Amino acid sequence: YEVGLKNRFLDNKLEINIDAYYYKFQSLFLSVLGQTNVNTTASTYFQITGTKAYGSELEAKLLLTSDDKLSFGLSYEPTEQGDNPFFYSQCYNWGTATHPLIAVIGNSVNTAACNAKNLAANPATVNWVRYRSGVGSNDPLFNAPKWNGTVAYQHIFDLDSGATITAGVSVHFESSKNTSAAAYYDAINSAYHMTDANLTYDTADGKWALSAWVRNIENHALIQGGQSSTSGTATDFVYPTYGQPRMWGVGLSAKSWRNSL
Repeated sequence: YEVGLKNRFLDNKLEINIDAYYYKFQSLFLSVLGQTNVNTTASTYFQITGTKAYGSELEAKLLLTSDDKLSFGLSYEPTEQGDNPFFYSQCYNWGTATHPLIAVIGNSVNTAACNAKNLAANPATVNWVRYRSGVGSNDPLFNAPKWNGTVAYQHIFDLDSGATITAGVSVHFESSKNTSAAAYYDAINSAYHMTDANLTYDTADGKWALSAWVRNIENHALIQGGQSSTSGTATDFVYPTYGQPRMWGVGLSAKSWRNSL
């Protein structure tokens, strides 16, 4: 269910769009690289049922002048994970290490299987335990921050030759979020803000453009996902994957066209 409203004011110089929504998914089909119940990592296909997402979005654009534009977007989205199979406990070789965030299950229908594995192994080096990965049905959906938004500003410099220089900067911000459907601990990306900037020179005839840009100016190490570890140590329960660090570049582009009858 979704309802929204689009508006323009001040002779079309100000645009404000807002909507509210409620989504309840019958089923989400996912492929996740995660931990199996035999202490191996594999691509697992599964379904999440009962997932919910609801909230509101606000988008605003303002032409301050003919050469200045200000944009703003804000989203508020509480979510519920639903019936995630990774919430259920697994029999896992955790070695002799312990992890303060892992809930070891002592009473389970498969406890006997874990005990059998322990009897067959050297207790000094192997410890098969029942644990939960930490993703609960009421926990937020992965990759779904409760708050996120972007603020952007652009200015065009008009040169006497007819050429233009366009400068822009944008700041994206998010609240903390879990980045993996198969893991919770150590896959949390903390709240952050990230700034991008760009500068473009366009010739008067529009045939040539020279640009320069920089992304992730703050050089944040942003976690984009994580998979369960099979090494049996507490320090690398999840292998995180990270996004791009600070990057910059320059580019030269050309346009050509022919007049048509």
